[in-house]
Amino acid sequence: MRIIDDDEVEKVAVASSSSSLEDFVASACERMGRRREDGAAVTKRLRENWFESVEDVESLDIEDAGAMGIPGRLWLAMREEAEARRSLIT
Repeated sequence: MRIIDDDEVEKVAVASSSSSLEDFVASACERMGRRREDGAAVTKRLRENWFESVEDVESLDIEDAGAMGIPGRLWLAMREEAEARRSLIT
């Protein structure tokens, strides 16, 4: 049995949230009929503004999204994707 330290736990958590954010944005792009790869630039912009998780993005309003250069249509698709994911959990 291997015991992992706090640094390793944090690295795993960051990697998990990063891939979750990437997948979330990519799924929102697909929802709009765009390619999953189109989400990479948006994910980068979100991270540059300290949005690191799906939960962080859920708090984003349309004005702030626009200020970051995220199209309103994609913002709406991300809201719809968040709602769809929530409905799968409940």
